[in-house]
Amino acid sequence: MSRPLKLLFYVSFFCINATVGFANDNNGIQRNDSIVGREKIYIDNLLKQYSQNFKSNPYQALEYAAQALQIAEKSKDSLQIGRINRLIGHVHFSLKVYYLAMQYYFRAYKIFDAKNLSEYTAYSLIDIGKSYFTQNVFDIALNYYGKSRAIFEKQNDKIGLCEAFTRIGEVYLMQNFSDSAIYYLSKAGEIIGENTRTLQHAELNILEGKAFGLGEDFKNAINKLNAAIIIFRSFNNNHKIAEVYTALGNIYMKKGTYEFAKEQYQKALSIYEPEDDKEHTAELKYKLGYIYNVQRQYTKALELAKTGLEMALNENLNDTKCNIFLLYSDIYSNINNPALALEYHRKYSEIKDSIASENDKEQFTELQVSLETQRQEVEIEMLKKEQAFQDAELQRKKIANYSLVAGILFSLLFAIYFVYINKKMSNTNKLLTQKNVEINQQKEEIEIKNSTLEIQKEEITRQKNIISQKNENIQASINYASRIQVAMLPQPQEIKNILPDSFIFLKPKDVVSGDFYWFSTIPPKDCDPEKIIIAAIDCTGHGIPGAFMSMMADAYLNLIVNIQNITEPDKILNRLHIHIREGLNQSANDNRDGMDMALCVIDKKNKTLQFAGAASPMIYVQNNQLYQLKGDNVSIAGLQRENKRSFTMHQISIEQPTSVYIFSDGFQDQFGGKNKQKFMRKNFIDMLSQIHTDPMEDQKLLIDLMLRHWMNGNDQIDDVLVIGFKV
Repeated sequence: MSRPLKLLFYVSFFCINATVGFANDNNGIQRNDSIVGREKIYIDNLLKQYSQNFKSNPYQALEYAAQALQIAEKSKDSLQIGRINRLIGHVHFSLKVYYLAMQYYFRAYKIFDAKNLSEYTAYSLIDIGKSYFTQNVFDIALNYYGKSRAIFEKQNDKIGLCEAFTRIGEVYLMQNFSDSAIYYLSKAGEIIGENTRTLQHAELNILEGKAFGLGEDFKNAINKLNAAIIIFRSFNNNHKIAEVYTALGNIYMKKGTYEFAKEQYQKALSIYEPEDDKEHTAELKYKLGYIYNVQRQYTKALELAKTGLEMALNENLNDTKCNIFLLYSDIYSNINNPALALEYHRKYSEIKDSIASENDKEQFTELQVSLETQRQEVEIEMLKKEQAFQDAELQRKKIANYSLVAGILFSLLFAIYFVYINKKMSNTNKLLTQKNVEINQQKEEIEIKNSTLEIQKEEITRQKNIISQKNENIQASINYASRIQVAMLPQPQEIKNILPDSFIFLKPKDVVSGDFYWFSTIPPKDCDPEKIIIAAIDCTGHGIPGAFMSMMADAYLNLIVNIQNITEPDKILNRLHIHIREGLNQSANDNRDGMDMALCVIDKKNKTLQFAGAASPMIYVQNNQLYQLKGDNVSIAGLQRENKRSFTMHQISIEQPTSVYIFSDGFQDQFGGKNKQKFMRKNFIDMLSQIHTDPMEDQKLLIDLMLRHWMNGNDQIDDVLVIGFKV
């Protein structure tokens, strides 16, 4: 090192050390916030009383904590103030007064964060996250857990990190994301270790067991839950053991091994009932009743549902009431009592709506608390920035003073150093000039690339807008087609004016339907009496293709019946077959579209009903005896191998009361139930046999109920049409 540089180094070192030393002397006097003497003893005693009363008498515990907080605030001990605020939050949390719990948790968080007490800050974030989690505000809970995790990772705090991973996994479990839940819970398990036997490990085993069960990894789920039972037994914690038995029962029920599920539920019940735990007892009565219903032991199922419902009503357990009403509806449906099934399903719907309304209110309150919390977070950030600005301003003034002293010293050195630095700068300038040239070249290349990317982005945006507009146009066209199709169909009231005891159940798969119904009345003419014609038609496909076929069929039926005055059902089908084939030019192309149809012609004066069917039957009931008229085993239009297609007419007497049903194959082909299989025509006919004595409007409700119950979340695969009337 040259002599000028050495001299500069020593003088600089002296100046810097003197400056830093002076700064440390001014900042070295810091306020001691710790409480000493009698005040600390008072607080310790009060918090000891708080701990002893927390579970048995939470309101008394709250009083002790409030007294301790007054002493801490008088002494201005920030750490104790923050800790006691957190303890008060715990009491409110245990009492389920979450908005107050969050206020105290947030006060603690602000104090800890302002004092840079990272460990306390992280646990306060966990507390706030748990409050949101308990109120089902999962996204915000996950955000707070993520913040605490970042602090724990920075501090290399394994215990805290384990807690954060557990809480994050619990959120994903509640959101039914099994893979994410298992990932985070296993990371918590790695920190705890497989051989530990703590309550924390047992709780983690429960969560992991539920997560594996959610992902249908039943073997690992059962192993984890059994491991949790072993640990809880070593601590004589019967309440937690009952919780694990219930979780095991849920796993076995999901697996379909109902006897094992019943065994686990009974074990849990043997613990909860002696403890007079009405909430869990009622829930288990429902679960056992559900299993007995599945096993067709309806008497036992009703007995359990009854006792569970009594508890749920006494304790106002809305979720359990809702489940048991639905169970009652299912049981009565299974034992052929549609009236009670419908009554309990209505009760289920009412309480379900009530629960939804309460949830909306809770979510509104949660939103208010969330907004207040976010406002406080912004306030903290503003205070931090203001404090940082003040600190920076103070530091700037100090540096200005120190710089004045240092400047005088450096001025003495400047002359010595000038020659050396001038030469150094000359070399540096050459290098900078060269670098500037390179940077300018790189800048030009980047600008060219950015321009290209911008053009590509504009093209993508343009294409996206075109596609979006086309989709909107297509959807608008479909909606317009739906309005046209609805307008085409006869109004239900028009049919009821002629057939008062009747119903039309039409449930399209898409916006527009390939299933439709047709209705017309033919006034008396000459010697012919008045006739009523009603048909259920199932066109090829569904959606737009099916709707197009339905429009064509409607037009031809109007032509054949209302203009050409053809009223014999077999002749109507014969003529419609010819018109459709000609309209689609099927004799000269590969078009195979067609339709199935059940068509009835009612002659009230002569007390007769004529029927013809194209691949569709008619069901009718007289004197509680069910009969079926099968249509011809060919459709209208489509592929024709025979030279001439003709349909058969059937005639029955309706001198006695008769219930008549015509329908498409949508209901019987719908997948659902426990094994996701087709409903099948036999079950459909059995259903009609069970409900035929009810008023037609109630039958419509029961058909809708049965369809939704059977689908149980499965997608609808086809349009569904069922027509019923009494003559």
